[in-house]
Amino acid sequence: MCMNRTFLSMFIATSLAGAAAWTRHGFIESETLAPLCLEAVAPWWCAVRATLEAVEQSPLLAVVALAISMAALRRQRHAGLGIGLGGIALAFGNLGCGGPAVVIGVLALVRQQPR
Repeated sequence: MCMNRTFLSMFIATSLAGAAAWTRHGFIESETLAPLCLEAVAPWWCAVRATLEAVEQSPLLAVVALAISMAALRRQRHAGLGIGLGGIALAFGNLGCGGPAVVIGVLALVRQQPR
């Protein structure tokens, strides 16, 4: 049962990181979509793009991921969330706290596995 939970946590975290990478490269930094948002009458999704752009440039997501991963050292159930948010932070380029969040989350997830 623990192995299934570990696998599910890692699968969800990897899926979130992949979706975040696609969002960054295909939606936020897209060279074809950026000019559309500069027009006088911009499409509705330009507000979503601007919000994601602000999240990408803010270190808050990575700091939250690191805090959750640190909490996972005490309660393992938070490890998957820390890994997922850390992966999103890495995909958005927040390497300073995103990387350690993923590593600490994985260590917390694996640390309490039965041998």
